[in-house]
Amino acid sequence: MSDENKNIENKQEENQNRQECNKKWWEKLLGLKPTYGLKKWLELNLTNVFYGIICILLFVSFTSFSLKTPENTLNDIPENGKFVEDCNASKNYTSGGIFNVGNNRYLIVGCINILDRKYYTYPLPRKMVGLEFYDNQYKKITKRSDNLLYFIIDAVQLNNGNIFIQTTDETGKNYFAIIDKNTFEINKVFSHEDLFKDQSSNIDWHFINLSKNKIVLINGLQHSTYIFDADNNTLKKAPEYNKEILDRTAIVPLDINRYIVFEGIPRYKKEHSLIEICDINKNKCFTQKSKLYQSKTLPNLFKTNDNKILIIGDKRNESNTIELFDPVNDTIEIIGQLPNDKVFSRSYTQLKDGNILITGGEKGIMVKEKVNDAYIFDVEKKELKRIKNGMKYARVRHLTGVLENGDVLICGGRLGNARCERYIYK
Repeated sequence: MSDENKNIENKQEENQNRQECNKKWWEKLLGLKPTYGLKKWLELNLTNVFYGIICILLFVSFTSFSLKTPENTLNDIPENGKFVEDCNASKNYTSGGIFNVGNNRYLIVGCINILDRKYYTYPLPRKMVGLEFYDNQYKKITKRSDNLLYFIIDAVQLNNGNIFIQTTDETGKNYFAIIDKNTFEINKVFSHEDLFKDQSSNIDWHFINLSKNKIVLINGLQHSTYIFDADNNTLKKAPEYNKEILDRTAIVPLDINRYIVFEGIPRYKKEHSLIEICDINKNKCFTQKSKLYQSKTLPNLFKTNDNKILIIGDKRNESNTIELFDPVNDTIEIIGQLPNDKVFSRSYTQLKDGNILITGGEKGIMVKEKVNDAYIFDVEKKELKRIKNGMKYARVRHLTGVLENGDVLICGGRLGNARCERYIYK
């Protein structure tokens, strides 16, 4: 090769290197050749560019839709209610309840915060359960009692105002007992061994007062249902519900002889969510054609003013739908949705007008944080609205009770808060 040709080749290489160095960042990113610019590249890759733009638009659209959760779109409720500080309870109450015992007084029956001790390391600390009278006239606690109960699994009020509970003694033995509303005396009725002679004790019971002090006791884990007559302390088997139901079943009264069973997690198919109506006179449960849209582990159940059943959320936060079941027509529909904010263990309270007050909860997996969020779900309008500023205190698994004037008393919480507050509902 002649010197002249070499010089020409060297100059071409220098020019090419100079062009490569002078290329803009987007030319380098797209891999443009020095021999042509962006226009030439677009001509050769027009189809790829078109499909790329479509993919980008689809991605942006999907991302925007997925981020638009119900919480983002909620409107704050106008000034029709507010939270105010009320008084101090003596304990950080969690499971239990707040019950109207007359004369503007309310009995707080609660298990003291045990800091997530798992079912539970024995021997248990003494005096885990507290009883207190709250006087709504004077807005203060007027009577307290620490008793020798160790835990409360569930509690329901009898017709005479006394409280039927499940509790645990210092050995871990589970009892059903009645608390006298005036004296705070605890009268044990029967133990789990009375029910299960050859089985281990199981604490996963839930109660409803069907009518005339007839208490329905249902256990999803052991698939057992009983009727306890509190007037004469007798116990008998109740109608058996469907055998496929496996975990944490919930119940709600329908009338004086019937109750509705909503399954927990079914044994075989998660989407197979049964609803049954059980009749104690016929001693039989009837499976409905309607099924829940989402499987719910121990859903929160409320009877509406027109005798329909509101099914809202569940204890494990596996479902965020608000569904309405019509037992007369055997139909079910989704009428709302909870905020998709990964908050667990909210508290649900039915107000005097039938709407639902939703308060508190906790978020996080490794590090849990309690929240003071509060919402109102309007059943008639099928609307969920956020209460501006929320509760005074962040709480989870707290006790709530509706007062005679329509206010809601809120006390305690598992993560430690003995302050009580009231939601003044206008």
